[in-house]
Amino acid sequence: MKLFHEEATQYYVKCTHLFHYEPAQCPALLLVSKTDPVGTEKANNRLRGIWESVGVKTSLKCWDKSPHVGHFHKHRDEYIELLLDHLHALDLPMYNRKAKL
Repeated sequence: MKLFHEEATQYYVKCTHLFHYEPAQCPALLLVSKTDPVGTEKANNRLRGIWESVGVKTSLKCWDKSPHVGHFHKHRDEYIELLLDHLHALDLPMYNRKAKL
């Protein structure tokens, strides 16, 4: 990260700060796994706490075992149900009807 500070790292650091501390002010759904080494349960719980402290309603689902970015394939039905429940809770007209998946 030191080697490419001017080309990339400085932007990564700024974007990471914005993502964590100045999030979009809309409800968030975090889908994570206890076995994910990249998006760890601990990091996502910390993110949830930060977002909720600045007023972002955040829901989190943590599976015991699921591969990184593979939650949809491993837990398809539950994933879709969680996503649709999240969208319905937003009370948006387009999501307050039966989904055809």
